[in-house]
Amino acid sequence: MTDKEVYIGGKRLGYCTSVKASPETNTETTTTFDGVVGAGTRNIGYTIDIESLRYGELATYREMIETLDSMLDTPKEIVIRETVRTNKEVWTLEYYYFDCILDSMEYEISADARTANSLSFKATGTERKFV
Repeated sequence: MTDKEVYIGGKRLGYCTSVKASPETNTETTTTFDGVVGAGTRNIGYTIDIESLRYGELATYREMIETLDSMLDTPKEIVIRETVRTNKEVWTLEYYYFDCILDSMEYEISADARTANSLSFKATGTERKFV
C-alpha cells in the first residue's frame, strides 16, 4: 500500500493516484565526411503528469485553484511524498521537481467518485530523497 501526497509551493494539496515524470532530452548530431556523428544527449527538462488529484477540504481546493492559476507564469516547486507500507516496514521517498510551470489541467466529473484533477507541468530539474 502506498500514499502519494502532493505539495505545491510548500502547501499540501491532497492525494493523487499516480505521478509520471518523463525527462526531455535533446540529442545533438553533426554531419561529417564520415557520416553522422553523435555529440551526446543533454537533459533539457521534465514533464510531470499528476493523475486524479483529490482534495480534502473546500479551503484546500480554493487554495489549490489560486496556486495553479499563479503557476501559469510563476514557477513553483512540487514535492510528491510517497509513503510505502509493507508487512514489516514503512518508508517514505520524496520526489522534488524544480521551477514547475503549469502546462495543462483537466478535470473529470463522475457519478461514481468526487471530481478529480489531472495536471501536467514542465520542470527544469528533479531530485529524490529518502526521509
